[in-house]
Parts: sequence; C-alpha cells; structure tokens
Amino acid sequence: MPSLTVSAKLNIIPSMLTNLIVTPSNPAHNGRVCSTWGNFHFKTFDGDIFYFPGLCNYVFASHCNAAYEDFNIQIRREVVANAPTINQITMKLEGVVAELTKGAVMINSNRVQLPYSQSGITIEKSSIYVKVGSKIGVVLLWNEDDSILLELNEKYANQTCGLCGDFNGLPIYNEFFSNSKFFKQKKLACRVSNMLFLFCIILSLTSSAFLFPILLNCLLRTYDSISV
Repeated sequence: MPSLTVSAKLNIIPSMLTNLIVTPSNPAHNGRVCSTWGNFHFKTFDGDIFYFPGLCNYVFASHCNAAYEDFNIQIRREVVANAPTINQITMKLEGVVAELTKGAVMINSNRVQLPYSQSGITIEKSSIYVKVGSKIGVVLLWNEDDSILLELNEKYANQTCGLCGDFNGLPIYNEFFSNSKFFKQKKLACRVSNMLFLFCIILSLTSSAFLFPILLNCLLRTYDSISV
C-alpha cells in the first residue's frame, strides 16, 4: 500500500490574536454569527477560530437536537491558481433546497433569476455579495469567492451541528459533541483517499486531546446528505 504524506494540519488560532476579514454588520450579533474566509479559516458561533483545509462537501451548519431539521447548510471549496475559493453552497431551508454557485442560483434543481422571493426565502445580489434570507431566522452572505457569513436566530442556540459548532455560548467546550457522543455521518462524499488523509491527521495529532474533538468531527461529519 502506498504511503501517505500529510502536510496539512488543523490549527486552533487564538481569537485575541486574529482579526476577522468577514464581520457582522451589527457587533451585537457576534454570538450568533459563524464565518469562513481566506485560506480555510473558520470561526464558530462560540468564537473558536480554526484552520481546516478540506476540499470535500462539508456541513457548515445544520439544525440538530430537534424533531425537525429547519436548515442544513453545506459548502465545498476548490483551489484555483493556488488560492482556495468556495465554489458551491447548498442550503436546505424548511424543505426547500437552494444551490448557489458563481453566477447561478438553483431552487429545487430549477434555475431562478435574482432577486428571488418565494416560500419564505429571499435571495438577492449586490455588487459585493449574494444574500440569502429565510423567515425562520437564517441569513447567509457569500462574496462569491472565499468568504461566507452565517447569522442565526438565537432560538437555535444549543441546536446546531457542523463546522460552525454547537452554538452553546461556550468556546471549545463540547463544540463538536452531542449528548456526550461524537456526531455520526449519514454519508461520505469524499473518496477513501480523502478519508485516509483526515485519519492520518488524527493519528499525527492524537497526543493533543484538545484538538481531537474537532479533528474527529471533520472525519465523521464529512458529508451530511441533503434530500428534497
């Protein structure tokens, strides 16, 4: 079996030393905002900042610990000219599936023109971003390049899963756990080689119990399927 070389690591970046490129328009909303930007940087709802160089389909944030899933937001990155960019966002909002790519928006597999407003969902485009809003309290901004900002209504506190964390107001603590157990995946979108890549990252950093919950979440939550 060919050997694997792992060059990427997931690093926690102290928030006090890092300035975000994407910031909420209202500072009072800081505790309800998750973002990703630039060179694979992420900031959770609870303020944890980390680096994860994943190029598969990942759950950015989803509604969990509830009888009905109000929303499920997934993102995919690719590297173009040595620079990471977000090339697809898939949002399931109360059963309606919106797919955002550069220059196109699909609703339930049908291409729509912007501005769009139907079924409690509004999508509009300005000169600097695409904005998706939902009556349930979900707002997403995408610059059609490398940055996403997601704001949730506070009613979803303690009810989120994915790379944005659990939204419980406590940095790091149980960020990627549910009922003291790791989240389990429904499907895997990446190839086995990518899973082995993540597994090797975990093996290389098992001496750090501090990072292990985030690392294992990246493996287990690689893909959470969206069905209409």
